[in-house]
Amino acid sequence: MTARFQHELLQQAANSAQRVPFAGCDTEEIYGCTVTQLARAGSSIAELTHPDDLERLNDGIRRAHETMTSWHHEFRLRHPTKGEIWVEGRSAPIRTEDGSAVWHGFLTDITPRKQAEEALHLSKAHLITALESGGMGTWIWDVRKDRVSRDISTVKLIGRPADDPMESLEQALRAVHADDRPKVQAAFEACRQGGPDYRTEFRVPQPDGSMRWFISRGRLEHDDAGHPWRVTGVLLDITDRRRAEEAQIRSQKMEALGTLAGGIAHDFNNILLAISGNARLARTDASDLPPDHPLPRNLSEIERATARAADLVRRILTFSRQGEPTREVMSLQPIVDETLELLHSTLPAMIRIRSRFEPDVPPVCVDATQMHQIMLNLITNAAHAVDESNGLIEVTLDSVMVGADATRAEPAELCEGRYVRIAVSDNGCGMDKATLERIFDPFFTTRPPGQGTGLGLSVVHGIVRNHDGAIAVHSEPGAGTCFRLYLPAATNHTANNPRQAREAPMGRRERVLYVDDEDSLVFLTSRVLERLGYQVTGFTDPREALQAFTAAPGDFDVVVTDLSMPCMSGFALARDIHALRPDIPILLTSGYVRAEDRETARQRGIREIVLKPDTIDELGHTLDRIFRTCRGEVAADR
Repeated sequence: MTARFQHELLQQAANSAQRVPFAGCDTEEIYGCTVTQLARAGSSIAELTHPDDLERLNDGIRRAHETMTSWHHEFRLRHPTKGEIWVEGRSAPIRTEDGSAVWHGFLTDITPRKQAEEALHLSKAHLITALESGGMGTWIWDVRKDRVSRDISTVKLIGRPADDPMESLEQALRAVHADDRPKVQAAFEACRQGGPDYRTEFRVPQPDGSMRWFISRGRLEHDDAGHPWRVTGVLLDITDRRRAEEAQIRSQKMEALGTLAGGIAHDFNNILLAISGNARLARTDASDLPPDHPLPRNLSEIERATARAADLVRRILTFSRQGEPTREVMSLQPIVDETLELLHSTLPAMIRIRSRFEPDVPPVCVDATQMHQIMLNLITNAAHAVDESNGLIEVTLDSVMVGADATRAEPAELCEGRYVRIAVSDNGCGMDKATLERIFDPFFTTRPPGQGTGLGLSVVHGIVRNHDGAIAVHSEPGAGTCFRLYLPAATNHTANNPRQAREAPMGRRERVLYVDDEDSLVFLTSRVLERLGYQVTGFTDPREALQAFTAAPGDFDVVVTDLSMPCMSGFALARDIHALRPDIPILLTSGYVRAEDRETARQRGIREIVLKPDTIDELGHTLDRIFRTCRGEVAADR
């Protein structure tokens, strides 16, 4: 709706009073008041104009009066019956003889247009919000002009504003990781030449040094003449998906590594058991030799070597095993010593490692595997930071008492009490403040792509917090780094000490059915148990053992079987034997037992599990404990 009007501004009035001496009939409908009211006084205009627009409207009228230029304005009116409406006014001025000014112009109700613009604006805002929340943006590549335009979502995702709002493709690709640019450019060119739709994944370095992954898709559009015109596409942030995929791959690798380590450990422990067991038998047979005879010493060296090998296998299994943390009260020094010994052969020989342990450090209640993991991460990180020619890593272990003093040097989040403190320091390159603030962020790493996951320190931080401890870091560029870990000291507990070797009790001629696919182990274990007073029938084939048991179930008092055998597993053998005689005790031996294996053993009624290569030491004690229980006697302490 458009209405013609004549608007007069009286110059002699201090406030430039206004009136409308002439108004078309449609003006009444726009203002909601009569032509007479408008002609009599301009106050009606001021009363109807939206308060937020009134000052701006009057300023525009005054400037037009001073310069005698045309007037154009959009403003809101509070219509008596329609409510708020939008009006557009256009007019040209004429100076009268008395110095006043009269404008002849038109008023137009533009409410529908304004509503459409507002709806479009809201729709665009919602679209931008939806794109940003979904990690998406849009872009257009004008093929003929070689210009790339990007929406605000794309600019935010990339993290780098364009040098020019309309960059060339070459300029736009500068944001892409240098190693990914060739394939991105090739995909664009193939699409431009009428090939498949554009689709590629690439990395974009961020201003903070991190890296983000994107997938971009686009389709070539043609003009009316059929010529290539532009490629329109979308950009999607897939960083979280890529990280999840990488984490899953790492998890699968760790699972495969654990399975591989378990298989190797089983076979290797069989070999170690044969070596250590025969060495022990040989030592017994050589007990009558002269004191200066070299054989006992040689046998001792064999036993020491096999013990170290067995310990190495246990540590490998510890690091590859998946399972719930098991906390025990223990001293941290043996764990630190084991980690240093394990890393000694893997770190460059020129890197020096010094350790210092305070005497009488109290024990802590921790998961040993997680403590190994902490020490491995911290020492490995230190090794990456130092110079291989003169690198120095220092590891200290002591205890501190944290009080209530707010000025204390220890981390503020620690409660009062005694803590065991582990410090790992190096003389390496150090870190600046910006890096220090992010070192515990998951996936943050300063190493080159492919040389670090960025999970090590975040895992360390999580383990320490889960143990009700804290971690503090001090570092300066060029001055090295020091990590200090605080773990609560265990109270009213005694640290677990390694079990001392002890002689196994003698048997009472109990009959043992022993099954293992390794002939050397059957021979060795049979000799050891016979020396302890047991009667042993050994088999290397579980099927033959089952046949013998089936023929005479009452001829045996206990069954000892290996878990992993090629033709029949220990679980299957136990099931078939219990089907014939449910009351007979069955023991399981293995060089590697998973958590699910223990659960299966419990369900199958397996009495005990004896891990190799400790079979020789433990089997005699385990058998004695089982038979004492069967006889109703008090079993010897384990």
